[in-house]
Parts: sequence; C-alpha cells; structure tokens
Amino acid sequence: MTVPGDDAPDPFQDALIAARLCAMDPLLGGMVLRGGGELRDALIAELRKGLPEDAPVRRVPAHIDDERLLGGVDLTATLAKGMAVARIGLLAEADGGVVVVPLAERLSDATAGRIAGVMDTGEAVVERDGVALRSDARFTMIALDDGIEPGERAPAALLERVAFWVDLSTGRHPALDPGSTSADLNERGGCGTWMPDQVRHDD
Repeated sequence: MTVPGDDAPDPFQDALIAARLCAMDPLLGGMVLRGGGELRDALIAELRKGLPEDAPVRRVPAHIDDERLLGGVDLTATLAKGMAVARIGLLAEADGGVVVVPLAERLSDATAGRIAGVMDTGEAVVERDGVALRSDARFTMIALDDGIEPGERAPAALLERVAFWVDLSTGRHPALDPGSTSADLNERGGCGTWMPDQVRHDD
C-alpha cells in the first residue's frame, strides 16, 4: 500500500538543487535561508562546491557603512602619498564569488537598497570625496534570515532579487558529521521552499 506523501519530492533535495543552480548561474541572484542552523551551513557549502576554489566569500555585517560596502578613500594610503587613493569595497571584493548577509532581517533598507543596486548593474560605483571608482561586483547573495515574528524578514529590496527562498526552520536539525555527503543530508533533513509571491507583505 502506498502511503500518501511517499512519492512527494524531497524538499531538502530541492534546496540542494537550488544551491547548485545558484553556483552555476549568478544571474539567479541567490537564496534567502531562514533558520536551519547546520542544514543552512550545508546548503552554503554545497553552493561553494560549485564555484572555483579561489572564489571569494565575503560577509556583510548588518552595521556596515557605505565606504566599506561600496568603496571609498583608503585613508592610510592617502596620508602616505599626499593624494586621494581609492579602495574597493566589500561587494567588489566578492566579484565572482559569494556575499553572505547574516542577520539579514536587521539590515537597513538603505543598505539593502545599495546592495540591490549593485546586483542590478554588476558594478559598485563610488563618486565622492575626490574619488571616482567603478569596480566589477558580480556575485551570488546568500541572505541568512533569523527573524522570529512574521514581520521580521530581510528587506524587500533583497528578497525581490533572489530566485529561491528556503525555510529550514520547520525541518529536522540533526547533528551532522563532518564527513556527511549530500546524499546523507537528503536522508536526514527537511525544509520548505517558497517563492516571493507566496509571502505576505505587511502594510
């Protein structure tokens, strides 16, 4: 006798496939991962496996300022040379790799908007303080959402630019062995995947 649900797709397998797709095609934007602990770490590791070994990975703290995010004046080099010297920002440093945004629900709308603008153009542009800087900044974004309440979530500017939203909070969170494979994770874990039009937006 077939038990209902036996033939249903494995949701964690779907999430692993989404991670692999993001590694293959940065134009997908990336993923939002809500909750999940070690399952979330496993998905990030799966994505990184699909990138070149030297692909950069950068984390964006929620309190980051515009100069560190986009680029600006390198104060030390400027003082040494007696003239304005530019320094690229974190997003340009991540060109060809991954930008991880921990606690994405705490990111300000202004900062999220600047990240979104770079994702749209593939460039980080700075024109201030005597510095004109234009740097390639094409990356896959992984936004880590640890919000608890329904209204606590990453800013809309980021959510609208990623192809996959994955909720790991309802899955099982076993202690994963360091040598676990994707096949092992498929057996152990579970998650839900949803798309932006399924999420309620508060007024």
